[in-house]
Amino acid sequence: MAETPQDDRIARLIAAMRTAMESDLSAHVDPAGEDNAIEALSKTVDSLIEFAGVRAAETKRVQKELDDLDRKYWRLHKNIFGVVFTLVVHPDGVYKFSYVNEASLGMFEIDPTRVMEDASSLFDLIHPDDRPAIDESIRRSARDLTPLFTQMRGSVRGKTRHFDCVARPEGQADGSVLLDGIILETTRRTVAEESLSMERFLMKTLMDTTPDHIYFKDKDSRFIRISQAHAARFGLAGPSEAIGRTDFDFFSEEHARQAYDDEQDIIATGVPLVGVEEKETWPDGHETWVSTTKIPLKDSDGNTVGILGISRDVTERKRAEEEKTKIEARLAHSQRMECIGQLAGGVAHDFNNMLSVILGYCELLASRLGEDNPLRNDVREIEKAATRSRDITHQLLAFSRKQIIVPKPVNLNNLIADMTITLARLIGEDIDLRFLPQKDLGLTDLDNSQFDQILMNLAVNSRDAMPDGGLLTIETSNIDIDEGFCHSHPDFSPGQYVRLTVSDSGVGMNRETMSHLFEPFFTTKEVGRGTGLGLATVYGIVKQNGGVVNVYSEPDRGTTFRLYFPRIYAGEEALEAIETPLVVSDSGTILLVEDDEMVRGLTAKMLESIGYTVRVAGDAHEALSFCEEHDVPIDLLLTDVVMPGMKGDELSNRAIAVRPELPVLFMSGHTSEMIVNHGVLEENLHFIQKPFTLRDLAHKIREAIRGGHRGSPPEKPPERDSSISRSARLDGRV
Repeated sequence: MAETPQDDRIARLIAAMRTAMESDLSAHVDPAGEDNAIEALSKTVDSLIEFAGVRAAETKRVQKELDDLDRKYWRLHKNIFGVVFTLVVHPDGVYKFSYVNEASLGMFEIDPTRVMEDASSLFDLIHPDDRPAIDESIRRSARDLTPLFTQMRGSVRGKTRHFDCVARPEGQADGSVLLDGIILETTRRTVAEESLSMERFLMKTLMDTTPDHIYFKDKDSRFIRISQAHAARFGLAGPSEAIGRTDFDFFSEEHARQAYDDEQDIIATGVPLVGVEEKETWPDGHETWVSTTKIPLKDSDGNTVGILGISRDVTERKRAEEEKTKIEARLAHSQRMECIGQLAGGVAHDFNNMLSVILGYCELLASRLGEDNPLRNDVREIEKAATRSRDITHQLLAFSRKQIIVPKPVNLNNLIADMTITLARLIGEDIDLRFLPQKDLGLTDLDNSQFDQILMNLAVNSRDAMPDGGLLTIETSNIDIDEGFCHSHPDFSPGQYVRLTVSDSGVGMNRETMSHLFEPFFTTKEVGRGTGLGLATVYGIVKQNGGVVNVYSEPDRGTTFRLYFPRIYAGEEALEAIETPLVVSDSGTILLVEDDEMVRGLTAKMLESIGYTVRVAGDAHEALSFCEEHDVPIDLLLTDVVMPGMKGDELSNRAIAVRPELPVLFMSGHTSEMIVNHGVLEENLHFIQKPFTLRDLAHKIREAIRGGHRGSPPEKPPERDSSISRSARLDGRV
């Protein structure tokens, strides 16, 4: 059957639709023809194909945009520094990751596929202490549909790391909840925060507890922060009260101005002030010493924005240094006095030998000259001059503590009372003498004659300091010295003392004069008015008796001497000397041992003049030869102490070994530790000090012979209590 034109148009219409259905929207139906229905259908198909073309182009554009967005999304997921996840929380409480990006591999070293297969592979990395809180946070977010934010610690390769987790919940139709979130590592930030927190804690602890005064100031020297110690230093309730204030609110104008100027120099130059010791004067007038360091505070750009100051109170150290300086000065003074004493003792020894010869021969000459002989007066003048010289050597010996003494328990009140009339005559009527004794005054060991020297010398010294008259006060008291007092007065040892105080209202002394006060031959008096040995004698006597000397004086304010003697306990009967008549015997044989030829010759003549037979030895060995001759009678050994070869004490021991009942009388120009202990004669020994008179020699010989053998001297004398410091204290009040 032949095809009609209408069939042809229908065929083209069908072909165009098929082409369009194959996504080729370029087909077009030719509507030419007479059939209105087909023409209308063709137009409709053309419109549909044209619309489909427009829609297809739009779809391609949207798809392209979606593809671009998808690429960006996956790039973001791949490159983000956090783990992006979708966590499904099922109604039964089971967790499951439906999505985890590749960041899990770098952050937790776990493949994301493994995490999506087994959620516990990630949860097991959470610190055990943090797991309960994480579980509770997830369940609360799923239950309340509230955002999740939590912090946790995880362990990766044995190292603890810190993480923040943020997620947004979204409920699903099946009752589950999707949590879309991200996990970010915050280890560096957390460590930094912890470090900052620790620094703040340490700073607060430092500012609250350090004894140093720490403060920060701005460029105008206003306080912006201070330590608790600094606040207490200012008398503030707390550090905050100082904020905005300046040194002018707390210190004197002068000190605050100096501090401000120093700080402005530091800010301007950037040069710190390090370890500067300065004295601070407070508004109430008291002073303290501080060691201060101030350094500039700089911002991140290197600009100076303020001052950091650290001040340490060194007042006690400064006081200790001052006290150390005083102690060193006293030690140097003591050593100087010791050296002078040794020199004085040596001089006195040699001088006494010569004086012995002079005085001895004067006495022998005087006894041979008649009363009317004109030469007798000349001899007496020589004797008077020699006696004066002897007194000076005795003073030197007293100073050097080489004077022989016989101390016994005495009450100073009794000794002073016995001397008040003599003292009143000595000082003159224009000086008011007052004696203030303490009742029940303790006893002390002293040689009466020594105490007389002390009181006389102090009285003369005070008299000369008051040429226009004044007040002289003598006072006694008991005093107990404890450890605390000795800590600040190193010359003392703890114990009980008797104190003698002699005060005058005279011209006083400056410190320079006081530093030489006890040196022999030092005097401020005019030539011819003093030897400078009076106070030196006082010093030596006090030291020899284990005491302490303390002097306080100021120009135009008088002088006070305080003498401390160790207090003892003894019965009153010890104060009374029992005199027993001596057995007079002016005959017998004396073995004289003296290495000095002149002294030996004189002493032999003196012994012969009073009736004794004398055997003379120039040294100890010769003397022992006499002792070993048993047919030679010897009633007394009279020996010098210091001799070459063999000393007097060794000679005495060896002589007594040969003649057990042999009495011994020692003689010397100065004392020796061989026969005395710190100048105190041992009880079993007899001694006579050179130079001596004929009468003294006769008396000592009779005493020694009457007493018989008194025992040999000890090889090493027991130490007398010498715990009291040998240094005189020349400053401070005690």
